[in-house]
Amino acid sequence: MRRLDLEWTSSPHRRRLLTVACVAVVAAALTGHEELLAVAAAPLLIIAAADRGPRPTQVTLSAVAAPDRCIEGDAVDLTVQAGTDRGVGQITVTIRPAHSLQRLEGASRSGTSLRRNDFHGTWRLAATRWGRWTMATARVTVRDRSRLWEATAVCPVGELVVYPQPAPLSHLVVPTRLPRRIGTHVVQAPGHGVEFAGIRDYVPGDPAGDIHWPSSLRLGRLQIIQHAAEQAADIVVGVDAFSDVGGSLGRSVRGCAGVAQGYLGIGDRVGLVVLGGGLRWLPPDTGQRTLYRITDQVLGLRRDTNVATPDLARLPRQSLPPAALMVLFTPLLEERAITIIDDLCVRGVSTLVIDVLTCEPELPQRHTADEELAVRLWRLDRAAQRQRFSEQGVTVVRWDGQQGLDDVLTPALHLARVGARS
Repeated sequence: MRRLDLEWTSSPHRRRLLTVACVAVVAAALTGHEELLAVAAAPLLIIAAADRGPRPTQVTLSAVAAPDRCIEGDAVDLTVQAGTDRGVGQITVTIRPAHSLQRLEGASRSGTSLRRNDFHGTWRLAATRWGRWTMATARVTVRDRSRLWEATAVCPVGELVVYPQPAPLSHLVVPTRLPRRIGTHVVQAPGHGVEFAGIRDYVPGDPAGDIHWPSSLRLGRLQIIQHAAEQAADIVVGVDAFSDVGGSLGRSVRGCAGVAQGYLGIGDRVGLVVLGGGLRWLPPDTGQRTLYRITDQVLGLRRDTNVATPDLARLPRQSLPPAALMVLFTPLLEERAITIIDDLCVRGVSTLVIDVLTCEPELPQRHTADEELAVRLWRLDRAAQRQRFSEQGVTVVRWDGQQGLDDVLTPALHLARVGARS
């Protein structure tokens, strides 16, 4: 709830009455027709008879968003209340939605009070962009009972958190190395899983329920069924926020939410590293609460005004475990992000880079040969970067945000399995 000061001025209606009276008086003076003064008498009498009592000096404004958290594309109701401590003739509120929201069809642009000193109105808006937003700018207009004086106050209203729409993901890339923690990923090492891994000789202490009787009767000695171990994975999702070219940051955020949702859904641990806008990180953890913590950290990118150079060496060990898989969404434009990928290779962290850049430098309609050569060199430089990452063991895939992550991660899944067998 906010209290806004009111400064009273002449209303358009009062200015129209004064204009009519002045024109009538001037016309009577120029033409000598005194009867024209009767035309000026009526507006002047209305102005003279206007209410001269004390007017309110402040208006109370409050706004509530229901719900105050939503996902991209959802509808949100913005309820605005305005009131004064003294009676007035009319209170009108007009809202202007933020660029991240749009007014749905059929929703009014303004509302008028039903009582003389109170206003209550509701607008339905649709969230179109992720982030933390001030929903709208409200313009409150208060008029006295005679409608001859009015006061206006402008104030931002409504706080809304819009979560990104997670990109669909079902095929999950499994790191070549997994920590020794019970999970759902089957590995070649023997353990207490449910997948069949082989048969071996009986060793005292083995459970009797694992005896494979057909092999034991055929060989004449006890044989035990060997199961493959099932372990969990540590995934660290990285978002390169150094630059936002062609909506690359939005694609990175939606991809980050999709990867986090997919791995957390099967019990893996997921962490976060945000590069740019100040270094942000979360250690790998499990549970639905971790998904909201990751999303809340990423949403802060829309409000950051400073950019800090990140240094992965400052991250504690638990934020980037040695056996973790780093999934980095980046347009590969910032030199600092490329340096970080090289640092990850030196540290021995399995890294999967998802290139989210979908546009190229545009050439003017009448471009020169040097400009065309510069674009070709830019393309060759990016191809050389991808080739160098491939030689270092880093898998680089492209994603335009329109297709699902499964379509681009399937080749990466195949490469990860090949690396595990080798």
